[in-house]
This record gives sequence, structure tokens and C-alpha cells, in this order.
Amino acid sequence: MIDFKQARHVEIVAGGTQSFVIENEVLSADIPADLPTLGVFVINVVDITDPKQDTLARVATVADLTTLPEGRDPGIAAPGPDGVQYLSASWIATYDTLETALSAAQAFRDRVNALGTAWASFSTDFNAPEPTPAIYEFPATDTSAKTTLILAYKTAKQDRYQKQLAKSAADTTLAAAQADQTYKQALLNAIIPIASASTVNQTEMSALAGYLSALQAAGTTFATANPSGTGLSTFQAALALAATQGGFATAYVSDAGSLATAVGTYQASRQGDVSAASTAVSTALADQSAKLQAFTAAQALEASTLAAVLAICPDFDKHSIPFVDDTEP
Repeated sequence: MIDFKQARHVEIVAGGTQSFVIENEVLSADIPADLPTLGVFVINVVDITDPKQDTLARVATVADLTTLPEGRDPGIAAPGPDGVQYLSASWIATYDTLETALSAAQAFRDRVNALGTAWASFSTDFNAPEPTPAIYEFPATDTSAKTTLILAYKTAKQDRYQKQLAKSAADTTLAAAQADQTYKQALLNAIIPIASASTVNQTEMSALAGYLSALQAAGTTFATANPSGTGLSTFQAALALAATQGGFATAYVSDAGSLATAVGTYQASRQGDVSAASTAVSTALADQSAKLQAFTAAQALEASTLAAVLAICPDFDKHSIPFVDDTEP
């Protein structure tokens, strides 16, 4: 961890002009893991007798950290190919405008941060100078960056393919569930008016039987009270027929009730089918959504791993990686 301090303020200089001051300083670092030294600013010595004329050359590079001395006196004692330069842990910079100062303050932070990152990578992954070079024994298992990236792409591609198959199966299941729901809803829709009509029919048949029974009873009473009325025999014959039909009407009422019950039972069964189908659609939809999300994420991972391979091997043929490994002997 590099602790970097940056103090910023404004001053008034001669003539009332503003000067924006940025004081940069590296306070601490884990040496040599974070940095080999706290000196991250490369300073040019213009006049060895006047430190005030020193200028900032740059924020150091990895090479600067390994070659330039730290401190003004060591720098003067060992001039380099670019003149007298040295590393310093601090530098004060001034700017005439706020806009320039803001950009510079951010640039100092960014470049010191980038230097720390570069040094960590250099010292960990690259640096192996004499007399301590890296020693390798061959032949060895291929652990190159290219092989590692290709294996990562292979895993991602084959995982994406499996998730694509799972998503396709979920699509099929959802489509079948939706079709089944539509079919069963149509059956329910068809029986609803029939069920309503069967109930009306039962009510009407019961009312008709009641009317016929009341008419037959009233006619019988009337015929008994008028034994010598004109047309009595014809009237009594009609009453006898009404009595017979009344018996039939009772059976009709029973049939109407049975029909209404059967249709109601069928309607309830279809309603149950629709409820079950709706649940199946909800379940299939949730599964299809999960499979789609997994497939989309797998596609993104496949694309990023392929891009990583192509970045170091532009001629890599992605079709050389199979969707499924050949498991045959």
C-alpha cells in the first residue's frame, strides 16, 4: 500500500495574480513490494549550486526506479545520459489556472498509482536479473498465457453450449405449457354458457311441471264441482292427459337436474385443469427466465474469454474448440 499525500492551496503572487499550488509527497510504502524507494519524482538539476532551479522531469518509470539515485547529492555525484537527475519523494508544482491545476493534480495521482501497479507487476512477474536469473527445466507442462486463456475460453464455450441447450428445452416446455393452457381455457370457455343454460333449463322444467300440476289439480276440482257441464267428457279427457304428462314432467325435471349436475361437474373439472395449467405456465416461465439469464451470462463470459485469446493470438480459430469433448476411446 502506497500512502500518497497531496496538499492543494492557492496563493497571491506579485501583481495580484493567483498561483495554484500542489504539494505532492509519498509518505510510505511497503519496500520493495510496493516500490523500491519512496522517490517517485524524477528531478532535473539545472544548476548544481541552486536547488531552487531544479525542475520536474516526470513521474518515474520502472527503469528510473532501478537506475537513478535518490537524493540531490547522489544525483550530482553520478550524472546519467540525460544529465544530472535524481529521485525525490516529493515535488511542489504551481499553475496559473484552476483548470490546469485540477488536471495536474489528477495526473499526479494517476501516474503514481500506475507506477505502483507497474512496479508490482515488474518485480513479481518479470524481474530476474543476474546474478539471480529465473531457471526453468524442460520439457514442462505448457502453462503459457495462451494455453491458459484458450482453456478458459474452452470451458466458457462448452458451458455456454450446455446452457443454450437447457434454455432451448425450457423454451419448448414453456411453449407446450402455454399451448396446453390455451386449449384447456377454450374447453372451459365453451362449457360455461352450456352450464348456464342447463341451470336455466332445470329451473324452467321445474316451473313448467309445477304449472302443469297446478292446472291438473284445478281442472279436477272444477270438473268435480260441475258434473253436468257442457263438454265435461272432453275436459276430463284433457285432465287425464295432463295427469299423464305431469308424470312425464317429473321425469323431465329429474333429467334436467341430472344434466345440470353433470355439466357443473364437467365445468368444475375444466376449471381445475385451467388452474393446473396456469400453475404449470408460471413454473415453466420462471424456469425459462432463469435459464435465459444463465445463458446470457454464459454468452458474455464466452465472448470475453475469446477476446482475451484473440488479444494475444489474433489468428486463433474459435471453431477449433468443440461444443462437447469427444469421449469416445
